[in-house]
Amino acid sequence: MLYSVGTEPTRLVSVPIGGGMRLHYHNLHSLLVNRHWHIVKRHITIRKLANALSCLVHYWMRREIVASRPLYVKVETTDCCNLRCEHCHDGTVTRRNDFLDFSMYTSVVDQYSRYLLEVSLFDQGEPLLDPLIVDYVRYASSCNIGTVISTNLSMTLSDEQLSQLVTSGLDYIQVAIDGVTQATYEQYRVGGDLDLVLFNLRRLIATRRRLGSRTPLIEWQMLDFAFNRAEQERASELAAELGADRFMIKPDSHSALLSPAGYSRQVKCILLWVSFAVESDGAVSACLVKDGDSLYVGDLRETSIQDIWNSPAFAKLRRCSGRACSEHPCRECNWFAGRAKTSPENRATTAR
Repeated sequence: MLYSVGTEPTRLVSVPIGGGMRLHYHNLHSLLVNRHWHIVKRHITIRKLANALSCLVHYWMRREIVASRPLYVKVETTDCCNLRCEHCHDGTVTRRNDFLDFSMYTSVVDQYSRYLLEVSLFDQGEPLLDPLIVDYVRYASSCNIGTVISTNLSMTLSDEQLSQLVTSGLDYIQVAIDGVTQATYEQYRVGGDLDLVLFNLRRLIATRRRLGSRTPLIEWQMLDFAFNRAEQERASELAAELGADRFMIKPDSHSALLSPAGYSRQVKCILLWVSFAVESDGAVSACLVKDGDSLYVGDLRETSIQDIWNSPAFAKLRRCSGRACSEHPCRECNWFAGRAKTSPENRATTAR
């Protein structure tokens, strides 16, 4: 597959950009090797490895009811946000402006702590607006579960907040910066202040260095748009100059990677066998990347996560995945359907 960077199409590879850092193009190999493996390897155990193999067996056998437990959970601690990015305000995202009940989160972690490899603590909202975000991270870390958050960093943060974030046990932080000039940056990150973001990024890196911590690994993530391609090279150079660990160019998945007309998914999706997502109101979705009531499989306000994991709704989604089912909500989705297998050369390297 080709991926457009600048005016010339480029293979999905990692490219040296100086300072020991490499520019990574967003695909399945990059996600697994460059991002998630560095989290997982710190928290893997024999039990978790055995469970991962069990997940794969159930996936290959198309089991609807599974004995394996999830490997990965996405938890939206809040759907509040300080920006007005295009996708989140185009009418496709419903905002409740609420915060997840912390006890719902701990019930999920307690149930699967011996099996979970990673918890991501973000979705549609800005996690640093949640006053309990450090508690979320610490709770998972105390259970030997990896953690990752994604933030816009366009807010006032005290030195104490940054220190708590670094010492919380957080494994990985993605910072969303889609330009190196305010005019370009704010075309998508509406309401964001680029100078404030870069100021906070410098302070975060300095705080980690001052505390002598190896974590969290810090990634500058840049969505790929036609309007910011002229600034991508400079952004990668600036990321290296500031001391970030990784620079990732990510396709704008809500427009650039829409499935073509007439597309029908023929490949079953492994996500239904290894993960689920919890929204800030306690609703549980079978999918980490797509929204919609058709993927709703339960509610933590009414049902335990153990019962939801093998509920009739979840089992039905697994049964129809990858088959010619006109009613299946995944039929038009092309995520992880072979598209990301085109870059075996994209291997992990770090700036440190």
